[in-house]
Amino acid sequence: MFGIDLGTTNTLIYKKGEGIIINEPSVLAFNKKTGEVIAIGNEAKYMQGKTPSHIQVTRPIRNGVIYDFEVAEIMLSHFFRTIKKGILSFIFKPSVLAGMPSNLTEVEKGSIEDVLKNVGLGKIILIENALAGAIGAGFPVQESTGSLIVNIGGGTTEIALVSMGGLVLKNTLNIAGDKMDHDIMDYVRDKYKLLISERAAENLKIEIGSAIKLKEKMNFTLSGRDVIKGIPKEIVVTDSDVREAISDSLNFIRNSVSDMLHQIPPELSGDLIYHNIIITGGGSLLKGLSEFLEEKIEIKARLADDPLTSVSRGHGIILENYNEMKKML
Repeated sequence: MFGIDLGTTNTLIYKKGEGIIINEPSVLAFNKKTGEVIAIGNEAKYMQGKTPSHIQVTRPIRNGVIYDFEVAEIMLSHFFRTIKKGILSFIFKPSVLAGMPSNLTEVEKGSIEDVLKNVGLGKIILIENALAGAIGAGFPVQESTGSLIVNIGGGTTEIALVSMGGLVLKNTLNIAGDKMDHDIMDYVRDKYKLLISERAAENLKIEIGSAIKLKEKMNFTLSGRDVIKGIPKEIVVTDSDVREAISDSLNFIRNSVSDMLHQIPPELSGDLIYHNIIITGGGSLLKGLSEFLEEKIEIKARLADDPLTSVSRGHGIILENYNEMKKML
């Protein structure tokens, strides 16, 4: 059996008995003239912003939803050929546990199933990413206690209250890591009259981005194209620039967490004092994020261990203990 975290930013595949065997960007590059696939995963991501006009770099997943079925199939087929060491098809079609955002429609769920079946997989079992992330983060999800998870990915942020093997409350926001990257691009363009790529914005966020004021000021040298003159230009931006750029997105996420806290049943609300709020996903690595959330919600928030793989590790826990945990699916 396999577990697939088909994310907007990265695709992770867990194989029962072996662990996470694929962890690559959900990116594909192809030649528009010939239709030939040039690169997939890490190699394709490296090409972003550097290719000639006839080479297109694309991501088939947006906001956790498959929007380009053909590209998604090509990408997954490549990953599974890597797993099978070049063999084109499985002798026996394996079952797969596939993650999904909690707000998907039945049509969108069906699209995930169709793509995975076309790749050559057998039985498809869907699980909400928030539940898998809570399991991977070590929450006692099968107990009758409340646990709150905030999973900040590339395309979506999922906020969910977990209890007794299911989601009591859930909310999916289309504001996450990608939105923050675009916030930074817009800010740099408007303030410094500089056009930068998504990749440059992401690097800037990773290097000096923060949710709260840092003890020491940080600078980053950024290069791009001058909006007015159209020539190469280099500037120095600060951590306060990045904080200002992403402030609206961060406040929206924090306010959404606060809104959910007001909806939690009294019987479960007190549990959060002991379990804290767990933050997972790539977006959770932003400096000072847990402290930022605590400023308003007044409940301890902490980062999960290895937050980038929480969902995939949750898949693994289920697969390795399938008979015990399959009732949650």
